[in-house]
Amino acid sequence: MASSLFDDDNFAVTLPAPFIFKGNSYTQVTANTNGWISLGSTAPSSTISNPISSNASVPAFFAPLGTDLQNADVGAPEFRWQQSGNEIIFQWKDVKRFEDVTNSEIFNFQLRLNTLTGAIQFVYGDFLNATTSTTAPRVGIRAETNAFPANIFNRLVNTTIPSNTWATSVEGVNNSSTCRLTSESPATFPVTGQTFTWTPADCSIFSCTTNLLPVGGSTINSSSVNLSWNAIAGAINYKLYFGTSLPLLFAGNFTGTSATINNLITNTDYSWYIEPVSFNCTLTGCESATTSFNSGCVPINCVSNIAPANMAALTDTNNISLSWNSAASATAYDLYLGTTNPPTTLLGTFTGTSTNVVLKNNTYFWYVHPRLSCLSPAACAVNTTQFTVNYHLPNDICSGAFDLAKEITAASTVFVGNFEAADPAFCPGGINNKDIWFKFIATATTASVSVFSTGSNCLFDPGVSLYSGSCNSLTCLGTDDAGTCTATNRVSVTGLTIGNTYYVRVFSTSFVGGYFKLSGTNIGGTPLPLNLTSFSAIKQNNNALLQWKTVNELNTSRFEVERSNNGTLFTTIGTVPAFNQPGNHLYSYTDNKNVNAGSYFYRLKMVDKDGKFNYSDVIYLNETDLPTFTVFPNPVKEIVTISGLKPNGTIRLIGMDGKVLQQQKVRSQNITLQMGKYAKGTYLVQFVSDEKVVSQKIIKQ
Repeated sequence: MASSLFDDDNFAVTLPAPFIFKGNSYTQVTANTNGWISLGSTAPSSTISNPISSNASVPAFFAPLGTDLQNADVGAPEFRWQQSGNEIIFQWKDVKRFEDVTNSEIFNFQLRLNTLTGAIQFVYGDFLNATTSTTAPRVGIRAETNAFPANIFNRLVNTTIPSNTWATSVEGVNNSSTCRLTSESPATFPVTGQTFTWTPADCSIFSCTTNLLPVGGSTINSSSVNLSWNAIAGAINYKLYFGTSLPLLFAGNFTGTSATINNLITNTDYSWYIEPVSFNCTLTGCESATTSFNSGCVPINCVSNIAPANMAALTDTNNISLSWNSAASATAYDLYLGTTNPPTTLLGTFTGTSTNVVLKNNTYFWYVHPRLSCLSPAACAVNTTQFTVNYHLPNDICSGAFDLAKEITAASTVFVGNFEAADPAFCPGGINNKDIWFKFIATATTASVSVFSTGSNCLFDPGVSLYSGSCNSLTCLGTDDAGTCTATNRVSVTGLTIGNTYYVRVFSTSFVGGYFKLSGTNIGGTPLPLNLTSFSAIKQNNNALLQWKTVNELNTSRFEVERSNNGTLFTTIGTVPAFNQPGNHLYSYTDNKNVNAGSYFYRLKMVDKDGKFNYSDVIYLNETDLPTFTVFPNPVKEIVTISGLKPNGTIRLIGMDGKVLQQQKVRSQNITLQMGKYAKGTYLVQFVSDEKVVSQKIIKQ
């Protein structure tokens, strides 16, 4: 048909026997020197060099080497066709890619149409002297249109292993996929004898698949699923439709009979079906073969304890910070802690991965059990670790007295004394002995201080004395030793001067060490020389802008900005230096946390140059409406009523150390909490509903 010189040439060919494609019979084709033929009597443009992606209106393109070709500069170039038995063979001999310069490329290949079986086969002969050209041919079949993947059946060869050779080519990923052909490293071209064959299916029996796994209606308890189905004779690939609602979305083409889907949502129903693809058959209605499964819950692993380290001996504090690793998909963590191994006491349930707890001197065992809304992990007690607390307050003298108001406010603080032998001089007593000293500022003309033992035995019997004056000149105002370790020791005095500092001495009348707690009335703390007049938070460009005002700063060092997502556990996110001058001052701090992603609480830790500090009130920032409730009475002595609640939420009573003291589900608008058993001080009532958290402070008298 062509020899010696040719370029962009079309040839109309009448086939000696009809060729059946997609149920239609064709006796006319157009053959082109650019490595393709088209079906039908209408000839497309002869300059087409990308037939697979072409939008030319023809029934089909078959392209064994679709690119801009011409006669080679050497050899005996020709293009011909002939019939051999049931096959009609089109042959391109000694051709090369169109180049602006002379080169010695020689390519040989054939297209064979089997009029008996309908098979289409590309056969590759010698490919010699390939240059470093980056012009890559399109290889495959295009049916009525260039819509991918519905009408495209092509191959892809690139530099990615294993699809980096023609022998290991893969299905194309779009209608522009090409087959790399170059001597540039890594050199890639078809070896002699390489073939690609498309065999038509028998459309009379071509059918939808049967979904095999997972079994319809099953629960897999996994975040990924392996789908499998039966093979269909004549299918060249399979379209997967997958999703959580109808109509299901196309999820990919697969050449085999299985597919893996990752990142499933917990406890969600998924449906799927397969639509087999043949280049000659059109199949519809496979939606009727849809099956479904539930992802269930992803198995959740136990977590490891981080701190304290296993076998740690803690002597610096009895306020112990516990932390653990997070578990993927965990919604909360149950913390078990006790003095037996394994512990059986649930300390509390936490949404984060750390908490603090005040402990007596002892050896403790603990582990954490992650929670998931619909599945629990295996027993996690095997991850139990242990630590020992052996903490004693410094053996202080009067000049190192602790702030009594601060310790009483903490409410749950358990002191561990390390006393000398019994001190018979109760008042004024041995001022420089190994006793524990506190101080407070009188807020009224009367005050009382109580101390009581919290030990489990009667080896330790504490006493308490109260003094006026200064550490170098103390006057004893009263003392008490109840005479038994189980009784409360209380000193009550009158005639105090409001604003003056008074001193409290705790001593032992029996044993050199023991545990005790403190309480008191009209006890004021040592104030910071700072007046915080306002503190607010607003949303600004998806960030939180915090602003506060102060008056008459004196000896003020800095402001530490703290944030919390639950109103209980706070972390420091920034520090702002103080002006430390008289007058009015305005401060601001921008939290770059995206406030659209959740709700946040903020507070200020106001620190002076001596290391003393106070906290501001907690403020709340959220774009959505918060649940509200009222607390009455406040302050409270015995029973507090919480009203205006939204059912299905949760109420928590939280100590200022962050420990959950009470927790109950809300089933009506009003509930009550018993407060009589708790020490005087400040507590948080926290209401959790629809992933929103709001808190109110209450004062226990």
